[in-house]
Order: sequence, then structure tokens, then C-alpha cells
Amino acid sequence: MAVGAEKQQWSSRWTFMFAAVSSAVGLGNIWRFPFTAHDNGGGAFIIPYFVAVFLVGVPLMVLEFVYGSKHKGTTPLAFARVGKKYEFIGWIPALLGGGIIFYYGVILVWAMNYAVFAATKAWGTNTAAFFLNDYLQVSGNALRPGSVIWPNLLGLVFLWGVSYFVLSKDLKKGLEKVNKIVLPLMLVSAIALIIRGVTLDNAMLGLNALFTPNFPALADPNVWLAAFGQAMFSLSLCMGIMVTYSSYLKKGSEIVNLSYVVAFADVIFAFLFSVGIFAILGYLAGAQGVAVSDVATGGAGLVFITLPVALNHMGAAGYALGVIFFAMLAVTGWTSFLSLMEAFIAPMGEKFGWVRKKTYKILCGIGFCLSLVYVTGAGQIILGLVDFAISNIGLTSVGVLQALVAAWLARKLPEFQAYGNANTLPYFRLGNLWLFCIRFFTPGVIGITLLMTLFNFFIGTAPGVIAARTTPEVVVFVGGTIFVVLVASLLLSRVKWQVSLENYEKE
Repeated sequence: MAVGAEKQQWSSRWTFMFAAVSSAVGLGNIWRFPFTAHDNGGGAFIIPYFVAVFLVGVPLMVLEFVYGSKHKGTTPLAFARVGKKYEFIGWIPALLGGGIIFYYGVILVWAMNYAVFAATKAWGTNTAAFFLNDYLQVSGNALRPGSVIWPNLLGLVFLWGVSYFVLSKDLKKGLEKVNKIVLPLMLVSAIALIIRGVTLDNAMLGLNALFTPNFPALADPNVWLAAFGQAMFSLSLCMGIMVTYSSYLKKGSEIVNLSYVVAFADVIFAFLFSVGIFAILGYLAGAQGVAVSDVATGGAGLVFITLPVALNHMGAAGYALGVIFFAMLAVTGWTSFLSLMEAFIAPMGEKFGWVRKKTYKILCGIGFCLSLVYVTGAGQIILGLVDFAISNIGLTSVGVLQALVAAWLARKLPEFQAYGNANTLPYFRLGNLWLFCIRFFTPGVIGITLLMTLFNFFIGTAPGVIAARTTPEVVVFVGGTIFVVLVASLLLSRVKWQVSLENYEKE
């Protein structure tokens, strides 16, 4: 190992588990899962979702844990140690994670600002106009930046500064301490959200809408594909996070059972947040005299437009609940932000042999500058386009490639299986089912999802975020994102490593 590229290490497998769960539990649990379930069979969605978690999510998570812990490196280094010709593939998830950081941080800034707005309900009665026009000052075209939104710029300075302060420290003094504090706070916040939600009038309207099973929907293949996509994204897979985190495990650490623990914890948080969110939507639907489906919208619209309407209906209680909810949203998302930063920045330290503090100083500066486009009037539109490119095309491609490298290109799967089982407690072991999933089922299902996305993008009905934009906007921000990631991955794979690609087994 080169001088400067000091190897980080978790103090125990429990701190690793805290970090992995804190990363997995994020905005996707709060504003994506509840509405994916509601729109895809309600209570019946639990069946395909559990199948997806344990036949796609867990097998892929185990594979990522093996890549990282066995090869003692972040995603690019791990793939380079599998075979130098695969390093290019390893850079793709790291850079995709970097792309997510640049806009994910701005969403956290929105949440921080809304925690302040909630103290006075500054959004008024027309919450949509306040969010899109008064606050974000949406320009209407991704190629016309518009004006800088100063509250968001100042929030971004604060976010990157605090995150640098945490991550530039040694792993045990920074990231570990944050996760030990934040994960229990997440659990308390989720339980508090449920208690307040279910005690509201008409809460059962929302819960019935969420959990009433629509079993005929299970005959629709799109429901199953939605479950597989949700499982993969919810578990923070294909972003380099789990490979990077597992590379910090001590030699001989057990990884198979830990993957099940992380998956179970993420599922529990998803259901907790779903109950709280839909209870509030039931209250709102009852207050407005409409069906829950009329107010049940996911994504940013739920958090920054619909929920403020519900808070307005709550009278004086809405002030405190609003502050608590948006603060919880910011803190919950922050741990995911930190994990994405680690997965994006740590590989640079390994590649160039930089000490941790220098690596984070350089890359945080670059990352902050690349985030500035999202604090302009075009930021919200660019966010949607870039997110589509990364989430719907980039990450699904990585899922397929990771499985193909292990199973068919490098043909390392039996070796990976033996490694995973070497330190496994007798509860779960990697058997023929895991081999089948990685060889056939996981890349097959994710591959079908990717092909359907590309078909709809080029030929079929494009998703709303694409259909509403002009061709130049889509070419620049969707095509441009994919192009930049691929070219940067190729260029970085040509740079010589400052750490050894061999003799790493004793690290």
C-alpha cells in the first residue's frame, strides 16, 4: 500500500451494520416505497416485494459485500483486483454515486429550509405555487439556469462543510460516531411519526388505501418489476456504497447474515414510514372530502407540496409536527449522503495515494462546485433528468454487470461462495439458490427492467420527467450524464494505482 493511502477499518461488525442500515434508510423509504406499494397492489405488493428483497436484493448485497471484504478495496479497486480489465466497470457505480450526491444534497437543503418554514407555515395556502415559484423559482427549461436561489446556496455550503468535517476524520472518529447517533434517532422519529399519524382523524382511510390487497394486480408483470426495482434502490445497491463499506471490515468478518439483518431493517423502516405517511394522507383526504388516491402522490411533491397542506389543516399542532418531520427528513437523508460521499471519494484516495483529509478536501470542493447548478432556477428540472439517467439506466446496468463479472466473465462465483461461507454462522449459508440468483435470476430480472426502461425511453411512452422536456434538454442531461460517467470511468481506469493490486489478502 502506498504511503498516504491509509486503510480504514470499522471497530466492529455492529458499527458496520449501523452504517449499512443508515445508508439504506433514506428518502426512498419515505417518499418512494409507500407510493410504489399503493400503486402496485396495495397490501398484495408485500408478496412481490419480499420475493424481490430476498431473491434480488440480498443476493446482490452479499455479492457486493464479497467484492469489498475479500478484495479489501472500494468498488474500482475491488474490480481491478478481480481483474484489471474489469476496473472500468468498478468506476461506473462510484461515479454514479457521485452524480447522485450533487443533487441529493440539494434535496436535503430543501428539507432543512422547510424545517424553518414550518415554524411559521411560510408556504401559505397554495403550497405548490410556493414550492415551485416562490422557493425554487423554476425557470421552465433546463438549459436556462435562471437566478441563483441564495437560501439553497447557503444551505449547500453548510451541508458540504459539515459533511467534510465528519468524513475527513478517521472512520471511527467520524462516520461511526454519526451513525451510532443518527440510526436510533431515525427509529424514534419513525415511531413518533406513526403515533402522531394513526391518532389523527381519518387515519384509517390512508391505511386502508395502503394495505387493502389487490391480488389481481399480482398478475401484472409491471408490479413485479416495480418490486424488484424498489428493492434494489432501497438497499443502496449498485452505488459503490456496500462494496466500499464492506472493504473496511476486519479480516474474517461474517457477511452473509449481516446482509439479511440490513435487508430486514430496511424493510421495517420502509413499512414504519409508510404507515405514518399514509395515516397523514388519510387525515388530509378526510379533511378535504376526497379519496386518498387524489392526494397520494410520491416524490418531492408529497413532501414539499402535499404534506404542507396536511400541516395547514392541523392548526397549531401542525407547526411542531412540521418542524420535526422536515428535520427528520434532513437527518435521515444525511446518512445516505455521507455514504454516497464515501463511496465516491474514497476510491480517489486509493487511486492517487492521497491521505484521507487531502482526498476529501479536494473532492468536496469539486463536488460542491458541481452541485451549484441545482441551486438555480433550472435545478429542479435538471435534477429530474439526471436522476432518470442515473437511477433508471445507470444503476440497473451496474446490477447486471456486477453479476455478469462474478458469474460469467471472471468466473469467480464458486470462489466467492466459499469466501462467504468461510465465516458464516449456521443461520444462512450461500448455497445453490444464491448461485442461481447471481448467475441467472438477478441479472435476468434487472436486465428486463433495464430493457423495458430503454424501450419506453426510445420507442414507447416516455416517463413524465422525460416527456415534459425538449429533445436538447434530454440529450444534454440524460445523454450527457451517461457519456460523462463512461468516459470518466475509462480515463480513470487508465491511471496507475498507488496501492498494490496484489498481496492484499493480509490487509
